[in-house]
Amino acid sequence: GWDRDAGEEFTLVTMDISAMYMNISESLGLKAIRHFLLLHPDLLHPRFSLEFVVDAIKIVLNNNISFFDGQYRKQIHGCAMGSHDSPPYSSLAVGYIESQAFDILKSSHGENYAGYFKKMLRRFLDDVFIKWKMSLGPLSDFYNVLNDVDPMISFTMESGLSIPFLDIMFSVRPDGSLSSDIFYKETNSHNYVPFTSFHPHKTLTNIPYTLARRICTIISEPQTRDRRLEELRGFLRQNFFPESVFDSGSRRALLLYR
Repeated sequence: GWDRDAGEEFTLVTMDISAMYMNISESLGLKAIRHFLLLHPDLLHPRFSLEFVVDAIKIVLNNNISFFDGQYRKQIHGCAMGSHDSPPYSSLAVGYIESQAFDILKSSHGENYAGYFKKMLRRFLDDVFIKWKMSLGPLSDFYNVLNDVDPMISFTMESGLSIPFLDIMFSVRPDGSLSSDIFYKETNSHNYVPFTSFHPHKTLTNIPYTLARRICTIISEPQTRDRRLEELRGFLRQNFFPESVFDSGSRRALLLYR
């Protein structure tokens, strides 16, 4: 299971796609659109055919034009980083790579191996996380398959018993279950909107609650949670927040069901 498996050894794995938006080819993206609309035809509105949707996406992909330094420029590969279409389009493209990798792993390593890969893999856009059971074999087996599905899509990989994924630091406990802590990048200066600013009072008083809620939601161990809340108190003190405002926000956050 996701939480524990007695007697097993695990490692945590994170993967990231290098320059995802720029490296999704039109061929890969449109294959992904066709794949998922054929898999879920109920998602297609009766007014529109599959080919209509594909042609509309081609128009968007082929007309990413910008103006800079007195010149018009047209993107000829990948999708635009600022387009509303790009996140769902790219997520479907990476989902298609996952489905192809699953089929390859099922053929080469068997149903149990591929099933574990499919069940345990978690992804947000191009950030991938998986708790890997070491008895299944080396990480390179599924990592190489993912990298070989499309020549333009390249995954990087890190592994360890403690590893950050997005804003969470995951660690493997001795029984194989996971503990979680909040993760701050080294560049995070914790410069929040100061309490002395001219924002509406409700906006300012909600800042401690929102930050405390994030801590209370993410962190699994009560002692670690309390320590991180005290750290947050110090960060907010530097931004001129009164102690009473922090105390009120943290009390509200602690009442939430994690």
